[in-house]
Amino acid sequence: MNILQIMGCTSNQYASMEYYLIEKAKYLREKECQLIVVYENIPQSKNFINDFSSNGGILKQEKMHSFWDLRYVLKILSIIKKNDIDVIHSYFTPTCHFIAIWLLLCKYRKIVRTAANMPYGNIGHPPFKVRFRRRTLESLYRAIMCRSNAVKDAFTKVGVPNSKLFISDGGCNTEKYFYNEKIRKQYRNKLKIDDNTLVLGTCSRLVSVKRIDRLINFSSNALKKGYNIKLLIAGDGPLKEQLNEQIKTLNCENDIILLGHQSNLRQVYCSFDIFCLASESEGMSNSILEAMACERPVIVSNILPNRDIVNKNTGYLINYDSCEDFESSLQQLSNKEERLKIGRYNRQRIIENFSINSRLEKEFKVYTKVLKV
Repeated sequence: MNILQIMGCTSNQYASMEYYLIEKAKYLREKECQLIVVYENIPQSKNFINDFSSNGGILKQEKMHSFWDLRYVLKILSIIKKNDIDVIHSYFTPTCHFIAIWLLLCKYRKIVRTAANMPYGNIGHPPFKVRFRRRTLESLYRAIMCRSNAVKDAFTKVGVPNSKLFISDGGCNTEKYFYNEKIRKQYRNKLKIDDNTLVLGTCSRLVSVKRIDRLINFSSNALKKGYNIKLLIAGDGPLKEQLNEQIKTLNCENDIILLGHQSNLRQVYCSFDIFCLASESEGMSNSILEAMACERPVIVSNILPNRDIVNKNTGYLINYDSCEDFESSLQQLSNKEERLKIGRYNRQRIIENFSINSRLEKEFKVYTKVLKV
């Protein structure tokens, strides 16, 4: 079985998505299958390129500029023919929808896609126009791999047949992400953070949906009230300068630190005492999974997909519009023994329910099912 995975995005770092693709290439190779991945650019990380190819994967670079980009369509058709593709797996919108229409016109039917996020934002019940649009788009695919139960339930509500919907949650490499006390001390020493300081942290793209501005504001308020904390923000993105200005305006440059892109996220997670995520929307957050695998308790936004991962034993689901909720959670997690207890539980939960192998096995079962139809 040969799988063509069309990402519909760029690869600018060596992070969760890239690790997932490497493990997937390795998994498929062991089953005498092959993974061909199309990115919109040549990935910027040479290490990712080398690791992906050494595990049997093939990388291609093609960008779809519009629905009418026939050059792109012909390139994809050429890749399909040359590599004897059995299943086409598209990922991000809108490219996944555009190429699916063209492939169906060319009589390619074995097309699946990953639904990484909720199909209709944060509204309670989607209007008819939204439901109609979603049903029409999802009719292009033989199967839709939902990144969480919440995403699947949302697609069901817009009228997508349950027979098309599959869960492909998880994706955390627990052999890569685990806690190490020595690494924690080294990284905190590098940042000149003593062991008595409560370190909050997040690993995220710096984009509006992640609402890092709320996390910065709440941390600033906690600092003003005398909490001995620091906030570390790992990641890069278009809002970097805006967030940097916000930190300067709050006079928190010494206590709220933008780390930028980090190639070694494990050491970053280990340096945290508490992982925080203030997102307005997620499908299934890889960073929550990775932080929990590194035995970190979490304070994350109380949105449906996060409820699939976080329960009363793992940390706190909070309303990130409420400073009171945030500070209450900080107080509850100020006890070191409580954090250690939660951390041990968190790692076991990820190993048992959300590992990378679990996700890959679920995806492979969908490919096999689609081939039989």
